[in-house]
Amino acid sequence: MEFIPGVHRLERVRGCNIYLLVERELAVIDTGWRGNTKAILGYIQSIGRQPQELKWIFITHNHPDHAGSASELQALTGALVVAHSGDVHRNGENGSILLPPMRVHRSRLFPKASTKVDLVVEDGELLPCLGGLRVIHTPGHTPGSIALYLLEKKALFPGDVILNGGHRLHRPLVHLEERDRYETSLQKLAALPVEVCCFAHGEPLRERAWVPIKELAGHIPTSARWQRVVRNPRRLVQFFCRMFSRR
Repeated sequence: MEFIPGVHRLERVRGCNIYLLVERELAVIDTGWRGNTKAILGYIQSIGRQPQELKWIFITHNHPDHAGSASELQALTGALVVAHSGDVHRNGENGSILLPPMRVHRSRLFPKASTKVDLVVEDGELLPCLGGLRVIHTPGHTPGSIALYLLEKKALFPGDVILNGGHRLHRPLVHLEERDRYETSLQKLAALPVEVCCFAHGEPLRERAWVPIKELAGHIPTSARWQRVVRNPRRLVQFFCRMFSRR
């Protein structure tokens, strides 16, 4: 579904939300769990484009609900996988690969093999998508987490830095020792003139998104994240149900 000109949110995928940027060349932001490739390619064809027109696969961070289908999509289309150096291992003569965040075996949702990274990016780089796509390094959730910002449309893709729970925005799970780095990252996003926010988890905001983002950044919690989760287990169950179901 195209919800602002040139930006589509894909349907029938599992894991995080997947966004397609459409112009002369195509770009996808995150790929969800392993097994989403067919749905991604099917959507591209449904709008009258061809899989070979996909040039970029942007990975906001190395968790498998975001990068699970990247390797297969890369192999079938020839698109370049793009990730930040903080989530990438430089593998000598074999190039760069995404670091696995954890060792999990025998799961249909996790990648079978390491994902080759074709372009390693750093904070502030500007990529030629829809008038300019700015890379913003947002460590805290992972060392190499990034947000992506479309300059002309004032549209932000925050990855897991900001989650939309429906009634309000939320912080992700962050290790205690990473809390200060995360809050610094959140403040960076709150300083942007964001009109549209395309969340990885939760419904997009189509106007004045800067308002709730600033509200979230302005209220730093005093309790640990796990304590807040325990106080509201229903919300946690709803989050995981959405992440593992096709929508």
